[in-house]
Amino acid sequence: NYNDCTSSYPNEACVSEDEFVINCGEGMACKASWDITTSKVSIPEALATEAQGNPTDPEIIESVCYTRLAEPYLVTKFERDTYYWSQYNVSPSWSYFGAHNGMFRQIPATHREQCGSYDHRRRPWFVAASSGPKDLVLVLDISGSMNDYGRLNLMKEAAITVIETLSVADKVAVVTFSDDATVLNDEFVLVRATKENKDRLIAAINKINVNGATNFHAAYTKTFDLLEETFKKESTTGCNVAVLFMTDGQLTTGPGPDQVIELVNSKAEEFQ
Repeated sequence: NYNDCTSSYPNEACVSEDEFVINCGEGMACKASWDITTSKVSIPEALATEAQGNPTDPEIIESVCYTRLAEPYLVTKFERDTYYWSQYNVSPSWSYFGAHNGMFRQIPATHREQCGSYDHRRRPWFVAASSGPKDLVLVLDISGSMNDYGRLNLMKEAAITVIETLSVADKVAVVTFSDDATVLNDEFVLVRATKENKDRLIAAINKINVNGATNFHAAYTKTFDLLEETFKKESTTGCNVAVLFMTDGQLTTGPGPDQVIELVNSKAEEFQ
């Protein structure tokens, strides 16, 4: 198998005139190279645990091997698509397969500027295919303790990464909490995960500051009120519902753990 970092492809050639052009600097431009006769494999950097950048996980290695069987089909499909779309002066779409473990196979075979930088599991097309449309509420702890040990930045990074994986088939909202809870959406319902709405939520998350105590009961009460209002206005996807709760785990004010668990269990039963 060929990878997108160190491999020399057997039939590498310049990309055709009507394909993409890379900006090489002031007053310069250069076309990339590719190989339309073979596929390439890539894995995220964290999975390239062998000295030369190869995976050591047996499951990933197996995925690389069994997807090689699809290569003749991918090559033939690209040839047929090229012929068909050339009649309309349109370039064919590239074909690819992404496994749940991080292995990615693509044709045409191309090289990446930065090895291991691509992880298809974070892309909306993969998340949408693996989970289907969903209603997602991110519940973020912004109490004072989140300022310790870089927790706030880790939470922001995780929340933004999740939002970036969403597609227009999804609905999303963000709830922040400390002493009390607040909804970051402009309106008190989940909104469609369009680029505009995602950018707005990401901007709001980046502006978060921490202060106060940690009230789990207020956070869950606001979350379930938000979901109920969304259902009442028929603004849901009608599919899966997920609540992603991000906290350092220290409840310091409001009703205790037993009341919080009772609230969550009773509301979960209502939504089933």
